[in-house]
Amino acid sequence: MARLPRFSSIETREARRRLAVQKRSYRRQITVGVFLAYAKGARRGAWIARWRDGRDYREQRIGAADDFVDADGSVVLSYSQAVKAAIALAAGSGKVVPRYFGDGMRVGDAIDAYLTWRGEDRPNSSTNATDLHALNRHVRPKFGDRAIASISGAELRDWLQALAKAPPTERAPNGGRRRRSGIDMKDPDVRRRRRLSANRVWNAFRAALNHAWRDERNGIESDVAWRRVKPLDVEETGPPRMLEPDEVTRLLNAAQGSFRDLLHAALFTGARYGELVTLRCADFLFDQQAIVIRQGKTGKVLVQPLTTEGVKFFERLTAGRERSAWILERAAGVPWSKSDQARPMQEAATNAKVDDVSFKVTRATYGKLLLIATKDIELVARALGHSDSRITRKHYAQYLPNEVAEGVRKMAPLGIDPSNVAPLRIGTAKRKHRRVPGG
Repeated sequence: MARLPRFSSIETREARRRLAVQKRSYRRQITVGVFLAYAKGARRGAWIARWRDGRDYREQRIGAADDFVDADGSVVLSYSQAVKAAIALAAGSGKVVPRYFGDGMRVGDAIDAYLTWRGEDRPNSSTNATDLHALNRHVRPKFGDRAIASISGAELRDWLQALAKAPPTERAPNGGRRRRSGIDMKDPDVRRRRRLSANRVWNAFRAALNHAWRDERNGIESDVAWRRVKPLDVEETGPPRMLEPDEVTRLLNAAQGSFRDLLHAALFTGARYGELVTLRCADFLFDQQAIVIRQGKTGKVLVQPLTTEGVKFFERLTAGRERSAWILERAAGVPWSKSDQARPMQEAATNAKVDDVSFKVTRATYGKLLLIATKDIELVARALGHSDSRITRKHYAQYLPNEVAEGVRKMAPLGIDPSNVAPLRIGTAKRKHRRVPGG
């Protein structure tokens, strides 16, 4: 196209803002038999192509106008892009752009809506802060101002791959963030950690998109673009750290003051730190010998049965206290706050000479002990509040009876006598060496 046909009334967003809202579109011919129309609605405008097809004319919406959102060349079009799209569509080489997400609603708006909902629906979730951090750092700079419909699955996959290949960040001297130097990105362990980190960001991003899509008021017609993007494959790792009985005893003996009560509560319930510190005295159900756990991560409410030891423990902590009082307090009248458990846990582990532990080890240990006692993986999944037993089986299957080993032992003998096979010991045979002059 040598010259761009002029139409001053709709060429710029400033000119279009001065137009009146009306049912009839603003139209002009841009080439022989092809017209471009601008339909101005109360909230947004759209580009419409009209062209001659034999004896009749055909019309097709080709995209949203860049009245409020910058053009992306796919869904939101500038005037010049709309002209080219109309001519291409009339020539049979264009594509039809469907309506998505209110014709150009931004990713940033979807993120804001999702984070607001999370804060109201799951205020105690331990992942609220991490999701906010991940979305603001890794998603908003790249996609925040983009219309959701303009983002393809291929673009999302490329972004996810690039995120996993980038070195981790660290705090810069000026207070910002910078990429950490000296990281060997070919190291399998580094590669695994970076892929896990990228998947966590992608899970939060995808959750925000799905939340917007499920709200019919947003007008999103399809979730195909991001539904086809799968998380990155991550090399399998061993099960989480689980304490042995003697390690549990040493750790509890090394714990001090109110932190020891916190450890006891974790081992009696399998609850996460964020769930334990929100327990009120009213949550202890003495008649049912159970405690109510509100899971911040999943939003589930569990009525968790207690052992006899657990009942006596919570009875001691709640006796004679107000129903609204915190069961576990760091000090008298002072509840535990975020990350308050990190330092006392480290001190207790050091004094107990227990390596490679964090507070999360108590939850894994609870699951292990319950599985050893019951041999029922489904029961353990329900006790931990897992949606299904897949993640439970992945981490705890080693403590189930080994059916494969039992089957192998039942195999018929092959008639091989191992006593006839002697191992070859390197260095026992005499070797002849050719003498080298001067050697």
